[in-house]
Amino acid sequence: GSTSYSASAILQLNSTTQGFLPPVMTSAQRTAIVTPATGVIVYQSDGTSGLYVYTGSGWRSLTMV
Repeated sequence: GSTSYSASAILQLNSTTQGFLPPVMTSAQRTAIVTPATGVIVYQSDGTSGLYVYTGSGWRSLTMV
C-alpha cells in the first residue's frame, strides 16, 4: 500500500491486508436516516445489496461495471 498522504484528505487509511467497511444496514434502516448528508455512503445488506450513496435528492446504488 501507499504510504504517501493526500493533503486534501481528512481521512486516509493505509493497509495491504485489510479493507474499509462502511456502515452495514438494511434498506429500511438506510431509508430511515433522517436528513442524510449529500455523499453519505452505506452498504445495504438486504434486497438489492451493495453500496448506496445519497445524492441530495435520493439514494442511488453504486453499480460496478
